[in-house]
Amino acid sequence: MKRRDWGKNQNLGFTLIEVILTMAILGIVFIPIMGYFTDSIKYSTWSKIKQNGIMTAQSLMEEIKGNSSLENIYKEYKKREVNGEEGCHAKREERIQHDYSGGEIKMVAYQMEERVSVGFNDYLVKISAEPKVQLNNDKNYSEAIVKPMEEATSVKAVETKEERIKAASYFMAQNADACSRLNGEGKDSGLLETDLNVYKNGLKKEIFMDFTRNGKYDYVNICCEYRFEGSIFGVDSTDCYRCDWIKRRFESGTLKQVYLFYEADVARDSLVVTKNTTAPVMDDMYLICQNKEMLSSGYQLYIDNPVQTFAKSVYSNVTTNLVKYKNYLVDTKDNIARRAEIKVEVYPYNSRNEEDKYIELTGMKGM
Repeated sequence: MKRRDWGKNQNLGFTLIEVILTMAILGIVFIPIMGYFTDSIKYSTWSKIKQNGIMTAQSLMEEIKGNSSLENIYKEYKKREVNGEEGCHAKREERIQHDYSGGEIKMVAYQMEERVSVGFNDYLVKISAEPKVQLNNDKNYSEAIVKPMEEATSVKAVETKEERIKAASYFMAQNADACSRLNGEGKDSGLLETDLNVYKNGLKKEIFMDFTRNGKYDYVNICCEYRFEGSIFGVDSTDCYRCDWIKRRFESGTLKQVYLFYEADVARDSLVVTKNTTAPVMDDMYLICQNKEMLSSGYQLYIDNPVQTFAKSVYSNVTTNLVKYKNYLVDTKDNIARRAEIKVEVYPYNSRNEEDKYIELTGMKGM
């Protein structure tokens, strides 16, 4: 009888058929998985490229809105184009629109392109700005004519409501002090007035502006003086409570605008303007009443300077005695190009196809 050799390895390996079947099964399982990973990597890469394009568009849109004017943006792109920068182009075109009367309204549209590189990717960025005109044939639209305040060329003086309260308190203290000295013990003699409104209603205000040139500097001093015109014991009608609003020095000839924001009194306020013969004539003076809604229709701001040589133009939101100047802060316009529609588009650098576009942003910018 043949004996078994238990010491030998009985594992004789895999047959060719088993190997082929195993590889087929592994292929069936892993090929879709590998395809999934490949697609995932491709999608992740594409998403990152698109995200960079979106961030580029958003950043550029904010820059456009923050810039002072579309014309400045156009000039910058045009300069880069002239200097031969690859992918940079700029174009401006006039647009003509007709109003109801047949008149022509001229506007300017802008189109700009540039190449933007982020990481290893290049983008084509297209910018278009199309003006939108509001027809105002009924003249029911008004535009503010107040020029921007520039620290280097303008001065601003502001009156607060607290100043009037302080002035009234100042004169009330005069009454209290005078009453306290009666009878040696400060007993109430019936002359003590403790109602602050009585003093507030009796105040008379004068605003003073003084412009002086001394050598190479121009000096501006704007202040206010309150006087009490009522009859209350101990209150001196010749005394005044003074508020110094602003004192400034400018290089000679640099002062262009003065802005006064004041709180109006009951019927009439007085503004006294003085200047020496060499002091400059400024471009614009703005006299702005902060509580106009509280005034009667007969209110007037009286400006005590009949020569009227302190400013080329005076604007106010209340009636003044200066018939030579405009008494308003807004002007009626027939047709106003008030804003432009901005569009920022981002593409792959070598494509202009709509289906390849990463992002399109739209916004509005004032013109």
